[in-house]
Amino acid sequence: MLADLAETWCYDTCETVDRVEIIGDKGKLTFPVFGCEFVLTVDGQAQTMDFIHPTFIQEPMIHSVIDMLLGECEALCPIETALRTARVMEKICRK
Repeated sequence: MLADLAETWCYDTCETVDRVEIIGDKGKLTFPVFGCEFVLTVDGQAQTMDFIHPTFIQEPMIHSVIDMLLGECEALCPIETALRTARVMEKICRK
């Protein structure tokens, strides 16, 4: 069963921070979106580990978009999904 979730997003700040934190009852997992290191903290004990991004992590998505533009496959998501996402982001950014 999943615990209650809470999110905090900050798109407008004077400080540039590349950090995602997932906090649980016993600790937290902290990692960057663009870096290669994460910190797992359990019961106050932190352990730092490195990970390697796949060399061509974006290649499958790029090929899918190209195939869609060439008419070789259907769109990855319908326009309605993109419009709904745009409306949600507009509401978030207006706060």
